[in-house]
Amino acid sequence: MVAYYTCSRQAFLSAAPITHMKKQRGLATLEYDVLNVIWRSGEATVSQVRDELEAEGKPLALTTVSTVLDRLYRKGMVKRRLSESKGTPRYIYSAGVTKEDYERGVVSDLLDRLLDKMAEPTISRLMELMAENERDRELLAKYLEKLKREKK
Repeated sequence: MVAYYTCSRQAFLSAAPITHMKKQRGLATLEYDVLNVIWRSGEATVSQVRDELEAEGKPLALTTVSTVLDRLYRKGMVKRRLSESKGTPRYIYSAGVTKEDYERGVVSDLLDRLLDKMAEPTISRLMELMAENERDRELLAKYLEKLKREKK
């Protein structure tokens, strides 16, 4: 579950609001695993996704992978196009959202919820974490300066 909320500190600090995505609170673990295959491969069929997951030690039935890809399609997370191979129609899936945009959206949603309920402790902890590293402090200062300029 932690994998859904991983995001580099730089990506967090430079995150712009995602306006073209529906708010997603995160995907189920299996959905995320399937989407990761699509992100890595660029595009894939149901069989290719299943084979890749099996190679990672996650054997699944073809029908399970097909169902997960259909759910991801309905959520707008993947796109699909119909192709015919050897006279058999099949869908070829590709990412509907980049991994970076997805992670940024999840982090943004999580922070929105945290800041709405616990702004002071959330900001305090983020600052403590960033103060531990010189590069993070510089990045934070740069981002804060950018925000000041934009507000003028």
